[in-house]
Amino acid sequence: MSGQRCVLARDRAEKNKQMPMMGKYYIYIDDFENLVLPLIACANSKFELLVIDEIGKMELKSKKFESALYELIHKVPILATIPCTVIKDSKLIEYIKKTPKSIIYEINKNNRDVIQKDVVT
Repeated sequence: MSGQRCVLARDRAEKNKQMPMMGKYYIYIDDFENLVLPLIACANSKFELLVIDEIGKMELKSKKFESALYELIHKVPILATIPCTVIKDSKLIEYIKKTPKSIIYEINKNNRDVIQKDVVT
């Protein structure tokens, strides 16, 4: 966990810059890619496990991020959170679900403590 952070979205755009939107938010794809892509690039050789706290609709606005994950899926174990709404809309998420080594947990208030134990072990 790098501890690095960046702004993913704001309700205003950078001056003189075309930016994709989701609802009322402008997505700061360049900032996101500048932070995330170098971490993903070194995941191949450095990490035993890559943890991604959310592969969501905003993150998937970055085609470079999506491509990097396609390449990495079979090279390093990935633990990621994926909102249920994204599953319906993403070819990448469908691909992840069909990957033989994928384990999918649907988490809710009733099962979250049990699933946490499964994931840790």
